[in-house]
Amino acid sequence: MLEKYTLNDKDFEKPGIGKLWMKRFVTAKDLSFRAGINKLNPGDTFADLYWYHEFLVVLRGTGKYTCEGSRWSSKKKTFEAKADDIIYIQKGTKWKVECISDEPHIFFYCAVPASSKGVDFDLFPVVKDHPY
Repeated sequence: MLEKYTLNDKDFEKPGIGKLWMKRFVTAKDLSFRAGINKLNPGDTFADLYWYHEFLVVLRGTGKYTCEGSRWSSKKKTFEAKADDIIYIQKGTKWKVECISDEPHIFFYCAVPASSKGVDFDLFPVVKDHPY
């Protein structure tokens, strides 16, 4: 398979998860990943706790990213990301992003896996000195 998508603001839909706008692009038939484009308008925030890994590539605007401490690290981390920045969010991470630019914050995402079927990870147990 080879797919192409050209960004078009009219393609974004509200999936019902806060103020986030989304354009789903592709999902693997075996549900090993899914990808698309997300958009936050100026001043809007999105927060979540992921059971999967996610990779982001910022296309436009600037976002302020924050993650809470997790079972891997108790440190809270905050940074700004703009066009051409790449971000990795480890599964089990509670995180949020706020659009802090005057233009929308638009970023490509790839979630691995696309389905919770067969996930080898429980988000909530406390496991001493072991990440999984």
